[in-house]
Amino acid sequence: MSLWPQWEALVRRDPHRLLLWMPSSGWTSAAAIHERACAQVSAWHELPLRGGIVLYSLPNGVEWLAVFLALQKLGAIAAPADPATPPAELERLAGAVRAAWVVDGNKLRPLACRSRRRSGPRTSPVRPGWPRLLRTDA
Repeated sequence: MSLWPQWEALVRRDPHRLLLWMPSSGWTSAAAIHERACAQVSAWHELPLRGGIVLYSLPNGVEWLAVFLALQKLGAIAAPADPATPPAELERLAGAVRAAWVVDGNKLRPLACRSRRRSGPRTSPVRPGWPRLLRTDA
């Protein structure tokens, strides 16, 4: 189930509710976050995202929330990564979680088809010291 219906209900009920505080920009309201999320939905609505995994690496903030909420609305599976992840490592992570799409900055790009099949459950390290991701490839 998507979080989008609950999010829309919150925005309708209290659009001026302050939800996010960032040292660089201060408080951001639910309506402002919603506006950004809807802009992402508009930009991506024709792409075949439903059911696909989308890896994104953004700093915590309004854009992170907007991308997460837009992916919820579009029926995609959001896979956030550490914003300090270098681009080459992002590609490896995308393969590890079987992502079909990656968000670089504010651009969404498809990845090459990943058709390799592996047998049985497998774990892959994400980063030294991070928990392992459980990946089941059927």
